[in-house]
Amino acid sequence: MEKLKNTLSRLGWPVEDLSDGEIVSELHRRWFGKPVPTNQGGPLGFATAMGIVSALAKEGNLDALCWASSSAQVTEPEAVCEDLPSFDRHESGPGQPGYERRRSPRQRAKDFVTWSCDEDVETEATGWLICRAAEGIAFIAETGIVPKPESTIHVRVHSRFGGILELGKASVVRLEMLNEALSLVCVELERPIWSLSEEATPAPLPEAD
Repeated sequence: MEKLKNTLSRLGWPVEDLSDGEIVSELHRRWFGKPVPTNQGGPLGFATAMGIVSALAKEGNLDALCWASSSAQVTEPEAVCEDLPSFDRHESGPGQPGYERRRSPRQRAKDFVTWSCDEDVETEATGWLICRAAEGIAFIAETGIVPKPESTIHVRVHSRFGGILELGKASVVRLEMLNEALSLVCVELERPIWSLSEEATPAPLPEAD
């Protein structure tokens, strides 16, 4: 959380006066345009908060990131992304190890993810989507709460512009610890979502009540 606070401090945020929960809630509000309710028993959402900062910086949307219009100490979006290297993972190119190992092309992505373990579907954890394909997705989550290898989880993608895409059951096929705080989680979907491999963004399902 300290790296995130340092980044936000450079953007004028009064991080010393805000709790971790208030920081995360405010970032969620700026991404979705409204607060995101937290589920009982779920984590704070540190990974999603860092993902939001990285995504808005890559869009060049520093106005949305700065606490106030005149408070930015960082003028280049690239400077913000450099502070959050875990969220700027590039795919391997042709001829390099790991290139297109999935059955369908991968696309870089950015979205809010919630997931729950098969044995406790009521308790959701959060993650940040960074890659998607028809048969699976990859997201970043807090290292301390990642699912076990080969376990079954239930995954949802929360679209920034409306609705929830239910991906259903997925098997954890790979875990990679990025640092002490964050890990990469790669899952294979039980039911492939063919539209995710299309260039157009799929229309999300209606938002749950």
